[in-house]
Amino acid sequence: MSFSNDIVLRDKEICYYFKYLDWDSEFFNRPSYFLDIKKSNLLVSNLIKKEIQERLKSCFVTVKIDTCFNYEIVSFLQGCGCTYIDTEITLEYISDKSCEDKDTVNQVQVIKENKNEKLPYDELGKSFSLTRFHTDLNISNSKADILWTNYLKNYKLSEDKHMFSAKISGEFAGIILVNVDKEIATLFFVAVIEKFRGLGVGRVLINKALDYFKDYIIRTETQVKNIDALNFYISNGLSKIQKTSTVLHRW
Repeated sequence: MSFSNDIVLRDKEICYYFKYLDWDSEFFNRPSYFLDIKKSNLLVSNLIKKEIQERLKSCFVTVKIDTCFNYEIVSFLQGCGCTYIDTEITLEYISDKSCEDKDTVNQVQVIKENKNEKLPYDELGKSFSLTRFHTDLNISNSKADILWTNYLKNYKLSEDKHMFSAKISGEFAGIILVNVDKEIATLFFVAVIEKFRGLGVGRVLINKALDYFKDYIIRTETQVKNIDALNFYISNGLSKIQKTSTVLHRW
């Protein structure tokens, strides 16, 4: 896939800034963009609507917009061809109480990885079923699984990207990733191999990450329909709803 630039659509003081996504473009084999709300001034415009329909034809576009935002803009975006996919919830850590099961802690060894290699990528990629990509009817579940598998394979560890893995009796059991942006640490990709589910592995991974990033504001994101994930995060101290976002896709 050849390089493409960001797309900026303007109509007087109105601005819609679409950020080009290299990885998504390669994976979906079509130009892919993310509507950057911070760089945009979203207002209704027939000119912008026409340009979106023409310039973003056959592209994949992701929009995440605060649910408190003017619904008129969400309606406008739907009129431009965007479809509601999900509602995303951002949770923030506010508890200092450990929820660890001591018996499980004794079994699980958690390691902060220095390299992303030799992981059971396929099994981890298939551990999710309620992501926004699984919800989108334009994407098959197997394609969504491959997306997460490839994402993990290409996750490059750095000062801002961290990985913790869990093992039981030397056998790989699960993983958690953490992205750091200034003072905020965002937990995501909490995945446990099927045979080790129900043993508290996810809880041990969460507690390790919470302790390691205790001097940061700690957040995570999940979907409103993923009740199991919501209960899991809330029970582990990520119980403050920081914001909710309406997620739209356009093909």
